[in-house]
Amino acid sequence: MLDELPSGWKKDKFINFVTLKRGYDLPVSKRVEGAVPVVASNGPVGWHNEAIVRGPVVVTGRSGTIGKVQFYEHDCHPLNTTLYTQDLHGNNPQFVAEFLRHFRLERFATGTGVPTLNRNLVHEVVVAFPPLPEQQCIAEVLASVDDSIRATEAVIEQAERVKGGLIKDLLTGGLGSECVGGGELPEGWRLGKLGDLAKIKNGFAFKSKDFTDETSKSALVVRMSNFNNGPVVFEGCKRIPLEVVESLERFELGDGDILIAMSGATVGKLGIVESPNERVFLNQRVGCVVPNKEACREFLWHFMRTENFAARVFQSATGNAQPNISGKQIESIQIVVPPSDEQAKIAGILSSLDDQVAANRATVVQLETVKRGLMDDLLTGRVRTVK
Repeated sequence: MLDELPSGWKKDKFINFVTLKRGYDLPVSKRVEGAVPVVASNGPVGWHNEAIVRGPVVVTGRSGTIGKVQFYEHDCHPLNTTLYTQDLHGNNPQFVAEFLRHFRLERFATGTGVPTLNRNLVHEVVVAFPPLPEQQCIAEVLASVDDSIRATEAVIEQAERVKGGLIKDLLTGGLGSECVGGGELPEGWRLGKLGDLAKIKNGFAFKSKDFTDETSKSALVVRMSNFNNGPVVFEGCKRIPLEVVESLERFELGDGDILIAMSGATVGKLGIVESPNERVFLNQRVGCVVPNKEACREFLWHFMRTENFAARVFQSATGNAQPNISGKQIESIQIVVPPSDEQAKIAGILSSLDDQVAANRATVVQLETVKRGLMDDLLTGRVRTVK
């Protein structure tokens, strides 16, 4: 908040701008199917036929998910895990929702075992609100950014739906989950095993005592914890002195290498090495997929990310408490094998969709950053929308 109150703004206790009230219990057994959303601290959790609060209303988490702010244009039933705006005191409800998001209500949680949002503490805090016309302008500006975010997220969802349909057709010859169990394969395709296209190279058993915190004259070691079905996160990698890896070049990784976890609860999860700017080595219990001359690396990346392949890896893993899978077991997983030129075409189509999704996700991140900046300026009066 600015030290000097902006012209036209008013400063008072929170309760004189917005009065919060605890929601009402409504067990599942007492709900009657209807059109009224039943709202918990993390969002809608069901429907009821009778509203207890008239919209528009702002709801926030009181316990459980504390401080999450939700805006409802119409009537709803907030549960007792929430607080709702019992009285907006004539303020713009959408502005109030944005104000509360910026206000960080979670700061006022009390209790250690099960923290809860204490509305009495919130009510006593002194805050400043702009006049109603400025509230409306601020709400409209921020809503326009939200509209852009939602539109971009819709494009992402559509691209992912398209990709899901293409994966079934392009990666399995249209045979779906029955890719190794029957049906007619396209001309030139054949049933085979992953080992027909690639071998699994095991990592090296680096000793923890050899790891170093020195960033100079050291290399990175990729472990299972450094990836999760996406690019390797180098920032979390352990380091090993270069003298330790002088004779271990065969365990060195390069750009585009595909990795697979071979033990533990996340057996089968995948990673990909992208643009390493220093030397990177493979740790034990992580496999690296080494394609042969008949294989397209991008095709393998897309194929191995399918639910069907993940299920087959899990089925092949042995051990209950600590599942394990060997490179030979991974290589023996049955797959459908397109001709190499068709592999490249399929990979190109799916990679293009991935690029579109990644670009749109980056746009969402940028828009969210823009909105946070606008909130910092507009909700404090640092930048005015109305003179």
